[in-house]
Amino acid sequence: MSAEPVQLGEYRLLEKLGQGGMAMVYRGERSGEAGFRKKVALKRMLPQYRRDPSLLERFAAEARTNARLDHPNLVAVVDFGIEPEPYLVMEFVEGVTLALLLQQLVEKRHALEIAAALFIGAEAAAGLDHAHRKRDEQGSPLGIVHRDVSPQNVLLSNEGAVKVSDFGLVKAADNVVQTGSGVPIGKMSYMAPEQAEHSEVDARADVFSLGIVVWEMLTMRTLMPPNDPMTAAQMLKACNFAPPSAYNPKVSAELDAIVMRCLSPDVAARTPSAQAFGMQLREMLHEIAPGYGRDQLARLLGWTFPERGWQMDEPHATARQPSAEERLSMPQVPAAEAMARASMPNASTKPRPHAAAVQTTPDVQPAPLITGAHRVPPPPPIGQTGPRAAVAAAPKRSPMFWVLIAIAVGSFGLAALVVVIALAIFLMS
Repeated sequence: MSAEPVQLGEYRLLEKLGQGGMAMVYRGERSGEAGFRKKVALKRMLPQYRRDPSLLERFAAEARTNARLDHPNLVAVVDFGIEPEPYLVMEFVEGVTLALLLQQLVEKRHALEIAAALFIGAEAAAGLDHAHRKRDEQGSPLGIVHRDVSPQNVLLSNEGAVKVSDFGLVKAADNVVQTGSGVPIGKMSYMAPEQAEHSEVDARADVFSLGIVVWEMLTMRTLMPPNDPMTAAQMLKACNFAPPSAYNPKVSAELDAIVMRCLSPDVAARTPSAQAFGMQLREMLHEIAPGYGRDQLARLLGWTFPERGWQMDEPHATARQPSAEERLSMPQVPAAEAMARASMPNASTKPRPHAAAVQTTPDVQPAPLITGAHRVPPPPPIGQTGPRAAVAAAPKRSPMFWVLIAIAVGSFGLAALVVVIALAIFLMS
């Protein structure tokens, strides 16, 4: 990280997590007042692609598409910026990819439970279905297709959540980037036949890709060679795949049929939607392992990756609480202290009072109310009652009033004084 910028907008880069064909992903953090800290994942374009207008637009299209989506089985995008360079801010998922889980289980010579495969597949299908059915503000379908569904893009959190990530190759109605002629988008070993032939694709292309992912979870092997695109293209053209039960005898004929229908080369004969595929997987899950869910997947991850400290407490155990000494050792920043700093005169930004909260000062009297031919005097200042209020509410006498009184007394006597006082009161009322 020493040669890298440590700050992007309001986010501080902490650790590089991985790199793809066009971007790098970092663990980052946003800090705020009163000890506020939030972990995030930041995606940065590789330097060599930042001046390519089409790739910049594709990066922006990923941000736009993700901003429209809101589903627990999709990685949420929380921010997007272009200064000092383009970056995408996503929720940070503490966990592993499905690809890493399968790799670790193979090294342990341990198969993935069928129930776990069904649960992961059903959850991923739910997230994809949300994207497929998304509409714009006018109610028109956006036609979102992920086009890169693979074990690398399915995240498993240490709490057992399943989230589809990386809509970087998404097809959507508002994506102005067009793929070059004859250039397929995605990983060949997880691609639908029509996608490999660079034909028009819809949500059923993602169903095919997710079918491959489920096939591989059930068999613990790859369906097509990931590092040999030519062989993978030939296998896709033939689409002559063995059912999962050929490699795992625990797979039932019914589950075979569900998976193989997703892998149909004929789009019309394929499972019509991710929702339908997910419902079939969930029904099968309820038959063979009722109640299997996030807790069970989290325990599997804790067992598979013991070095990460993800082991969950048993259901019968009460969650441990920190001791008094541990509470005292926790750093705390009182909110009142942060607010006091923010309200100091030399603070960079001062809060502006709401218009309704502005009150007149004691030196400024509000204008009197007009009612018919009479002027109603303004109310006394707030908080004054009794005789002082009466005095405050009485009209003030002009200096000219007292001048007239003095002249009248000196020149014409008491009778003139009474007349002048009566006239002055009448004129000032």
